[in-house]
This record gives sequence, structure tokens and C-alpha cells, in this order.
Amino acid sequence: MNSLSSQNVVAALALVGALASSVNAQFLRPDADNRSGSTSAFVGGAGNPDPNDSGYNIDPSETFRVINLSFPVNDAGAGNSAIANLVTQSNWTEYTSNNNRFSAIVFDSNATASVNRASNVTVRAAASDNLNMGFRIEGLPAGQAIAMRVVASVATTGGGTGSIRLVNPSNVNIMNITSGSINQVFLLNANGTYSFRGASNVSLQRSTNGSQNASARIIGSMTFEPAPVLGPITNNANGRRYFMLQPSSWQAAENAAVRLGGHLVTINDAAENTWVFNNLASPTGGRPIWLGLTDRNVEGAFTWISGENAAFRNFAAGEPNNSGNEDYVQMRAGTATWNDTIPLSADLVYGVVEATACPCDWNSNGNLNSQDFFDFLSAFFLGVADYNQSGDELPGLL
Repeated sequence: MNSLSSQNVVAALALVGALASSVNAQFLRPDADNRSGSTSAFVGGAGNPDPNDSGYNIDPSETFRVINLSFPVNDAGAGNSAIANLVTQSNWTEYTSNNNRFSAIVFDSNATASVNRASNVTVRAAASDNLNMGFRIEGLPAGQAIAMRVVASVATTGGGTGSIRLVNPSNVNIMNITSGSINQVFLLNANGTYSFRGASNVSLQRSTNGSQNASARIIGSMTFEPAPVLGPITNNANGRRYFMLQPSSWQAAENAAVRLGGHLVTINDAAENTWVFNNLASPTGGRPIWLGLTDRNVEGAFTWISGENAAFRNFAAGEPNNSGNEDYVQMRAGTATWNDTIPLSADLVYGVVEATACPCDWNSNGNLNSQDFFDFLSAFFLGVADYNQSGDELPGLL
């Protein structure tokens, strides 16, 4: 497994073989989901026996929810107290049980403890959370890779501990942070079960007078970033560049399109619809492709994510029908007609990107002049030149 900085992820994926003459299916499926945590507090002394822990254990089939465990114990007369808190939430983004797929894993866990001892007793408090969200990659051909962007942070005080890990099928850490933050893309190039894990732990005990506090906060997300499998192809009728992406959810495809300097495709007329079908949908073997059309804001009012006002529509008979709250439009497999569907459908849908940025406008200011050349050179010598203008660049440099 290899890690990459945010620069030129698309180009790097091409180097490991994601750009292929024939597109193969890749699946991301939830697997081995284990999430549990607990809090406990104790103030020793007459009338204050050690209380039972307060805990949780999420069954994978349970509906996602925020969990808030608070366990306070106090001896008001003597001024002794112990408080343990755990607030945690975790989720499979865009997961639906009927297709058993997802586009991202997110979690946020905050464990805190506070103790105060004012008399001759033992005071302790503890909170812990352990998140192990496994996922499988299936059907990935040799030499290809799936890019997962990990954005994570770990912050602790007072002796608290935390960690966020990405673990491969051999149970070896691909990444592991115990403090600070990370925003990095990792290439997963093998089939099997991986896991995205987080842990937050605090534990305090005082046998002398005084107060003490501890905390551990972990925030993590792991998001699939579809890479181009075809393109760029220039449409001579409008001069724009088009890419086709690995299959993904509609939003993941749109995010990738923005990084490539555009949006999911806007179809302006019948001629462009035919061109997109012939040059992008058909070479994949007639698989469905995402268009940039959606009615997610107002049901029935379809608009293009690019902001263009193209009035052309090519829905199949009986479409759109909003069956099951369908808010995103795809071009159907083997045909140039459209239908509405859910954001991560059971079908593998490939995003089509329409990029408008000029590859010579290196500083993206809309002007083509000698400054573009000097800005590119500056980025080149800093090692962050965005050769393919994917949009994954440092601020102010392409």
C-alpha cells in the first residue's frame, strides 16, 4: 500500500494502472463492523460503592445514532466527585442495505473525565471508545488501485490517549496517528478486508487531595475518491475536455469533477448527448454514467450542478418517477436515455466530468500570460506542480 500527498493524485493513479482500456467493476462493502465504548466513575467511602459501568455496543444492523454516556458520582458532603463522559457518533455515508455499498466512513468521539478529591477516599473516572469499521474491496483487477482520502485529527489533554488507523488485509497499519492531524490519499491496490479504526481513552485516579481533568478527541473520515479511467477526450464541437471516472456515488463523482477543473457533465443538446454516449458511455461496455442533473434541492425541479441553464432533457418513457426518493440523473446502460436514481445505486455508475479549465492557465486567474509560466515554475521547484491540473494543489499554486 502506498500513501500520497494531496498533489497529483489522479496522475499517480494513472501510473498504477487505473487508466485502462476496459473498465472493471470495483466494490466497496461494509464488513466486520465493531463499535463499543464505556464510562465509569467511583468515589470511595461509606455509602458510595463502585457503580456499574455505563456502556454501549453497536450492532452493525442498527440505525446510526449519536451516543452520549455520562456517569457522574459525587459525595457532596465531603466534596469528592468523579465524572466520566463519552459522546460518540459514527456512520457509513450513503450506505443502504439493498446494495450493501458505501462512499465514506466518518466518526467523531470525545472522551472526558474529571475528578476532585477533598477527603480521605479514592476517586477515579474513566471513559473509552473503540471504533473498528471494516470494509471489503472486491473485484479490483491486478495493477489497479482505489484512492481513499483520510482526513483525521487526534487531540488529547491531561494524559488522555487517542489514535486513528487504516489497516490493510494483513492487519498491518497503512497509517496510524496518535496526535495532530492528517489529510492524505492512500492507494489501496489489493482485494480483501481493510478497517478504519479509532480509539479514545481517558483514565484518572486520585488518592491525594486535588482536581484533575483529561480528554481525548478523535475525528476521522475516509472517503473514496474515484479516479479517471478514460480521458481526457476533447469534444471539438465545444472545445471542452471530458473524463470518465471509476464507479462511485453521485456526490463522490462530483467532488472528483471539481478537482479536475469542472463538474459532472451538463448536456446542452441532442448532439452533445450523442457524443457523450458514443465517446464515454459506449467504451465502458454500455454501463450507466452520472450526469450533473439533480432535483435534490426541490423535488421535480431539476438543475445542473454546473450552474448552466441547459433546457435539454432526454428522459426515458416514464422517467423521472422519483421511485424511492430518486434525486440524481444517470444515462442508462446501453442507451442514451436518462432516468433518476438514488445517489449510490445498486448499479455501478461511472461519473462523466466536463472540464472547462484551460490547462495553460496555471494560476487559474482566467488570464493566459507569462505569469502562468513563472507560477508553474515556482510550483515545479517546490515539488507541487499540478501537471494534469487536477485541482489538488497548494493554495495559490497549480
